[in-house]
Amino acid sequence: MSLLGKLFGRKTALPSPEPSLPLIRVEDDVRRMWQFSGNRLVYECKVASQPSPDGSTSVEIRCSVSRWLDGNVSTSVSILLSPYLHLMPGMRRLPAHIVTPPFLLALVADGSGAGTEASPLVRGGIFEIGASAPEEGPETAFLDIGTRDVPTVLRTLGLGTGLTLSVLDKDLDGPAKLSIRLPGDRQFKDMYERLRRSV
Repeated sequence: MSLLGKLFGRKTALPSPEPSLPLIRVEDDVRRMWQFSGNRLVYECKVASQPSPDGSTSVEIRCSVSRWLDGNVSTSVSILLSPYLHLMPGMRRLPAHIVTPPFLLALVADGSGAGTEASPLVRGGIFEIGASAPEEGPETAFLDIGTRDVPTVLRTLGLGTGLTLSVLDKDLDGPAKLSIRLPGDRQFKDMYERLRRSV
């Protein structure tokens, strides 16, 4: 069964953080707008976080656009999460090359259903990802969204509503390892179309 099949077939809501891992909310004064950076859009956010050893978690979302020689335009989405080692206790840090991590990534927009039989509509999804840790930043996990899931992620970002970014166990049975509440940005959709036209 696909991940979304497991999601829609759940009799209980999506995993939520335990009381000791409260949903992290971003303060109003945090820089949170998408910004152009060459051939990509970048979203950066740093929030207070109890699970993190240093008390904070940094999130950076990169949306990169390129044009192939045949004229087709492709988009890739990656997420940088730092620190990350506390999310996989007992395991060594990720290598510099991309591997399959022992967790999944969920991105869900505000206004979604609970992911139950009674309230199945979820705006977003749960994604299998590739992960690595660059040698210059071993405390940072580079999470790569698979090509087939990029359109879903783009649609979710394009809604412009608040988002919840979660790290989940692969079996989807336990509580979220991390759940971060991020503000949306209604400019993303227009900025992304501008970027596509410019490459």
